[in-house]
Amino acid sequence: MRKALFKITQRVKNGRVFEKIANMEELYGVAGEKEQEKKFTTLLKHAIDTTDYYKSYAKYKSIEECPVIEKKVIKENYNEFLSNDFKQDELIPMTTSGSYGTPFTFYLTKEKKEMQHAEVTFFSRWANFDIGVKHGYVASKIKSKKDQFIQNQLSIAPFVISEDWLSNEMEKIVSKKIKVLIGYPSAIGAIAKFFVSKNKFYKLDGVITISEILTEDVRLNVKKAFGVTPISRYSTEELGVLGIECKKNQKHHLNNINYIIEILDEHDNPVKPGETGRVVVTDLYSYAMPLIRYDTGDLAVLGKGNCNCGLETPYLERLTGRKLEVLYNTDGTPVASMGLNGKMRDIENILQFQIIQVGEKDYKINLVAMKGFSEEKEIIRRYKELFGYDSNIKVEYLEDIPPLKSGKRPYILQKHY
Repeated sequence: MRKALFKITQRVKNGRVFEKIANMEELYGVAGEKEQEKKFTTLLKHAIDTTDYYKSYAKYKSIEECPVIEKKVIKENYNEFLSNDFKQDELIPMTTSGSYGTPFTFYLTKEKKEMQHAEVTFFSRWANFDIGVKHGYVASKIKSKKDQFIQNQLSIAPFVISEDWLSNEMEKIVSKKIKVLIGYPSAIGAIAKFFVSKNKFYKLDGVITISEILTEDVRLNVKKAFGVTPISRYSTEELGVLGIECKKNQKHHLNNINYIIEILDEHDNPVKPGETGRVVVTDLYSYAMPLIRYDTGDLAVLGKGNCNCGLETPYLERLTGRKLEVLYNTDGTPVASMGLNGKMRDIENILQFQIIQVGEKDYKINLVAMKGFSEEKEIIRRYKELFGYDSNIKVEYLEDIPPLKSGKRPYILQKHY
């Protein structure tokens, strides 16, 4: 019923989501580099003609000649990245915290937003999820009751993963007859493990994990508790679905229809298959705010040859830079990593932040702040709500948050104590 209502709504609003889904069904696994080149040429011309930042790109003839751009560069030159082809009230704002937990607003056209919706639907079908299917959304972002009803969604917000919370969510999943779980693997894994510990079993049609690494222990507990193989979706809010695992080999097959995804070394050269590199993305539909060779901040290992699942698409052997460490509140209860992230979501004048637990009740927040920042007290207040009012929180201002040996700058660290 909900799928039919969505189709009617799309017709009334002249939406093209279903057309875009059909296009992906036709092209995925078939379209190749020539199609990418055509789309890139069109995007590059648009960026040169309509933005201040990309004017100098007229000298570049190929994507390899274009420099890699980090989020910091976009933030410091924000208005220059906005296309003058659009009025701001025509666009859709998308706020994301990104890989380093830095709040940031990107602008999307209606077409880009529809494409994101189409990507989610197309790839979610790999896990038996489609529009209107009853599902649990295990994430810190809580939608309105109205939106949850329309989307047939149960919000499962993992701010503090306690035994009481796990018990309550277990009962909801069963009583609400949830068919699919979508969300953070750390939280879904905890729920699955709780089912197993209580010797409970509940059959799901699918599980899709997002935002964090899907670990083998989580896979095992999900299979035991829910009788289904979970698959990991690699996506970002500002871009969309970059890839999703196949069930056979757990390789992230890349969305090479809507993006050019490169795995580059520290000198911006392509890595060899089997080597770890930075995930750099060109969004072929980012017309409101063109993203050409955008460094996502993620690390991945490039796949070699074709996956024997049968899909002849490029893939990642594995993602290596998205596993977030667990922090604990003052009574020892784990605090969900994305809940920590959410507390900083609307604090604008920060380039980077990092939260470090240095003791049972001691925490440090490293900030790389821009001019005009004055919200230290508010930040401390928010995190005391999360960690406990008896927590000791120290804020330290840095010029830059140094990367780990892996190359990542994680926004959550657990110092052994």
